[in-house]
Amino acid sequence: MTMPQSLIEQIHDRVGRVLEGSADDADRAALEQLVASSPEARSAYISFMEDTALLRWRSATRQPNVAAELLELTPGEVSRRRWSGAVPWAAAVMVAILGVVAWRTAPMSRPTAAVVKPTSVATLIRATNVAWPSDGTSWPELTRLARGDVLRFDAGEVELVFDTGVEVIVRGPADFEICGGDRAFSRLGKISARVGVDGEGFTIETPVARVVDLGTEFAIEVTSSGLTDVAVLQGRVDLAVNGSNGDGHETEARRLEQGEGLRVEPGGKVGRVMAISSDQFPDGSRSDRRPRDAEPIITAISDNSPSETVSKFYRIIRGGLSEDAPAFVDRNHEWNGVDSLGIPPCLDNAEYVMTFNDDKFVDGFQMAVEVSRPATLYVLMSDQVRVPEWLRADFVDTGMKIGLDEGPNRFKPRLETGVGTGQSIDTTFSVWCRVVPTPSTVMLGGVVPSADLEGYNMYGVAVVALPE
Repeated sequence: MTMPQSLIEQIHDRVGRVLEGSADDADRAALEQLVASSPEARSAYISFMEDTALLRWRSATRQPNVAAELLELTPGEVSRRRWSGAVPWAAAVMVAILGVVAWRTAPMSRPTAAVVKPTSVATLIRATNVAWPSDGTSWPELTRLARGDVLRFDAGEVELVFDTGVEVIVRGPADFEICGGDRAFSRLGKISARVGVDGEGFTIETPVARVVDLGTEFAIEVTSSGLTDVAVLQGRVDLAVNGSNGDGHETEARRLEQGEGLRVEPGGKVGRVMAISSDQFPDGSRSDRRPRDAEPIITAISDNSPSETVSKFYRIIRGGLSEDAPAFVDRNHEWNGVDSLGIPPCLDNAEYVMTFNDDKFVDGFQMAVEVSRPATLYVLMSDQVRVPEWLRADFVDTGMKIGLDEGPNRFKPRLETGVGTGQSIDTTFSVWCRVVPTPSTVMLGGVVPSADLEGYNMYGVAVVALPE
């Protein structure tokens, strides 16, 4: 469908006024009338609101100034940009204003009356390959959701945006209930959530736990037995055990920081989440570049840290090693090529492990990497530390280098990361390799710092399957 440029410009102008807060009641009424006037107008509106999703979160702790950024785009630029699963906060705002339920699926031959729920608090903005139960309720895209609405489905993903800007993606099988503008209850499913400053305090409860966000990005998995895994990807959350088991008892909330995760069993026992993978939870940013049907290479990671006192987790990124790829679960450091040539070709798009940087301080540390098929395993070791004997004995120095761009952290809060290859490289790492000819478990050791070194980093791990 070819849309007149004048129509696109009208949609752009009127939506922009609403988003920047300058629209009055007459402007809103004019926008509603324009969108309802023709199939082309409705299509232009929906396309425009999807396109605004490119204005994604710059971090999980900041609400983007959507209006200002949106108004910098010309209608032509907007029409050329498509969303890639990012946070469509502007779409949620506009759907809330217009009260749209299903323009996308409604007949386009005539205007469809908007349906508004008085207690609506969120919008279902995406439903991908969802298998709704035949005897249950199905929810079309752009549906407004109210307190008490329950999304039950057997497979697929739905993406919700609450009116506070909180983004939640749920993967089935799932049973997810809207409990208000700042809380939800999950009986089953895998959930990813991003919360900005306006959504702090957003809460997700499960049959055995309560997770309160403090401005963050986190993931939750709830099994059919009620077992709940919680992992903090950025920021922090408070986790209370047995907050929803009906006996009125709730443990004191435990603060989980970036890179920490816990498993809560139905009986209330709490244990460590050893590792999560990038394909385990839904991820709108699609950081996992590996084909969906590709077999994982790393199947498990473990270490000898005491599970009773340690809550850190490893993160396995399937096919994701690239420029500006995050390096550690507990730091905002990034991998980069050391110069304009980029990262070594053998590492491009490799499956890799985000390790825990603080493990560099652990004496006698050991890590076990379980490899499912013949592969080359790479260890990225900082040039600032001594080469440990376990590395020299079992691996070969390839002579290749990769850089680390150190972002802000609790030790160096003023650091900033650059963008692109060779930018803002703070530390150089040597690339060591070892061929793993058969499926097996590879043991790695700890870091040996130089005697006069004050600041240094943990090593990285990457793996590439051998040609068949």
